[in-house]
Amino acid sequence: MVGTWAFLDEGPPEAFLDRLDEMGAGALVLGATPPIRPEPERSRGSDLPLPPPSEQVMAYADRVDQLISAADRRGIGIYIYGTNPHMAGVSTNRQRPPVKHHLDAAGDPKRVGGYWPACLTGELFLSYYQQRLRDTYERWPQISGYLNDGPEFGYEIAADYMHDNLNLFMCFGECCRTAARELGFDPTELLEGARALQRSLHALTPSSMDRAREAAASAAAAGHPPAVETLTALGGEETGRWLEFRQQAAARYIGRLRAAVKGVEPSLRLGAGSRLPAFAGITGYEIEGIANAADFVLPKLYLWMGGVDGLYGTVYRWVRTLAEWNPDAADADLVRFAFALFGFTLPEVEELGDFYHYISADARDTTAGTVEGDPFPASFFETVVADQVRLMIAAAADAQKVRPWLDSDHGGRWLSPHEVDSALIAAEGAGLRGYLFYCAMESGYTEVAARRSGVSP
Repeated sequence: MVGTWAFLDEGPPEAFLDRLDEMGAGALVLGATPPIRPEPERSRGSDLPLPPPSEQVMAYADRVDQLISAADRRGIGIYIYGTNPHMAGVSTNRQRPPVKHHLDAAGDPKRVGGYWPACLTGELFLSYYQQRLRDTYERWPQISGYLNDGPEFGYEIAADYMHDNLNLFMCFGECCRTAARELGFDPTELLEGARALQRSLHALTPSSMDRAREAAASAAAAGHPPAVETLTALGGEETGRWLEFRQQAAARYIGRLRAAVKGVEPSLRLGAGSRLPAFAGITGYEIEGIANAADFVLPKLYLWMGGVDGLYGTVYRWVRTLAEWNPDAADADLVRFAFALFGFTLPEVEELGDFYHYISADARDTTAGTVEGDPFPASFFETVVADQVRLMIAAAADAQKVRPWLDSDHGGRWLSPHEVDSALIAAEGAGLRGYLFYCAMESGYTEVAARRSGVSP
């Protein structure tokens, strides 16, 4: 996958496709804003009209056309990711839809700020998609389909992290209240369910953590990720209803999006992104439900420490925040609680300070990138990564429907090519048959991609 059009400045499209062949890639995902001027009639009457691409984007139009035609001649599939609403690149349209709300420290709904505050559970973004899908397919009928990222609810608890766009305790604005009623939920009950969980996480006791671990063990014994059951055991029945709403809302959105894609052309395929199984259920993007709605799923195989979205970084932020909320609790107990919640144990991590080995001190609590820090233990890939891949395949009920999003970092401590290779070895051993390569196309990473795609050097 490429996220901008800048790669086309490095040479002709054919040269780029030669590199894909060398890596053994069977398809190309285009993540940048499509260089297509919107059809005005499609925006008429819309509450979210399509913004025109910038002139900088439009300057690539002819080269993108050449790239797609050349890829089609070679039999390389083309998927469009730049049709996602958040790839539009126009800030004014981001403020038009209802804004997400999360619970503040007092348990009151508060507007989310920052880079992407728009609530995606309503109709506006589907309207946007429907316009953009038709524009892109009419321009490029050779394409194979589309990829979607979001909407998802949050799964982080650190205050103000990413301007609370990934906050667990959402969504309680107008958009989600409407969606709740449409799906048969009481918005007031959902708010109380979130508040109950928030209070419980601020007042953990040995007995409540034991109760949560018992729920986690029961879920794990049944063969599925334990996070939803664990948080429900803490917050109670209303918390369970709130988490169920999130799953139903996400599945409904993907079902509607798939209908829009098939309405453009039935042969087009839709791939839907999610988090790893450990986190997916509490974001709403429960993999089984999404796999039933989309043609294939793309769980994010993001593992780094620090930054945004990585497995190590997420667990660290949970433990660190729970320690702030529960100053009398022992670090070791909170670490064990987090491991039970997410359904895995990180090797060589027994207390909060053990996370520090894997990242430089100045990048530990930021989204900045760094290469400094110890590599992850080999046993992490052999156990945790392999287990997460087995869980995603089991949830999708078909290894061919699983194509994890693989990247080396979103800030934080970059995974080395060796670590990316270790992740792919573990994933292949667990049954994975393909993945979406989002790492930098640089020496080291491209060799790993080629090696794991079975391409001879």
